[in-house]
Amino acid sequence: RRGRLVSDASAKSYDSRTTDFDDEESVSQMSTYHGQVAPLGRLLCGGICAIAFIGVTMHIGTTRPFLIFEYRVSGVIMKSFAPTPVDLWYALRDTDGFLAFFAFVTSILTLPAWFTMLLLRNHT
Repeated sequence: RRGRLVSDASAKSYDSRTTDFDDEESVSQMSTYHGQVAPLGRLLCGGICAIAFIGVTMHIGTTRPFLIFEYRVSGVIMKSFAPTPVDLWYALRDTDGFLAFFAFVTSILTLPAWFTMLLLRNHT
């Protein structure tokens, strides 16, 4: 955007009834100034909604079974087992503590770190 020149100012006729707000540039600057508050509110509201949505989906995802293990003999189901991810994690924790810690970090703690980096990327 180029700055105003003296020749630009002299080309306009002066009208005593006009104000600074009648100028199209002033109006666009004013709307830009007032528009800066709304994106921050939208960002905050969107962040709260995203955290709530992610929390609910993580709770549902970890407390409902999504795998079904079946033990079959000649095509006949002898035993069926449908553990939740939390049950699988407890079984992993009882077997190997380091592997359970690694599974926890990669599945749960990675999300807040990713979300923080996403917010920092958009606002720097």
